[in-house]
Amino acid sequence: MKTNDRVLRYFFADGDSDKFRKTLADCAENGYDGLFLSHGGEDYSYEFITDVSKKYKDLKIVTFDAVFKDKDGELQKINGVTQSFQDDDNV
Repeated sequence: MKTNDRVLRYFFADGDSDKFRKTLADCAENGYDGLFLSHGGEDYSYEFITDVSKKYKDLKIVTFDAVFKDKDGELQKINGVTQSFQDDDNV
């Protein structure tokens, strides 16, 4: 889809953490301006997105319903990454 001279591309990982990581890495390496990530897995999102955001400092990342937990299971935030959540109980 093209909008305002921007091209939007959609990718699906189908719940596969390896596919999620590869797709995210490929997009970052190919110079995408930004990524909107939905529902990344708790067991891998924090570490992987942290590494990508440090390596590609100009890449804008927004997540939806992706919880970031470190190796100890503690909730974390990632500098420069915008998180958004849907409050299903109040919808």
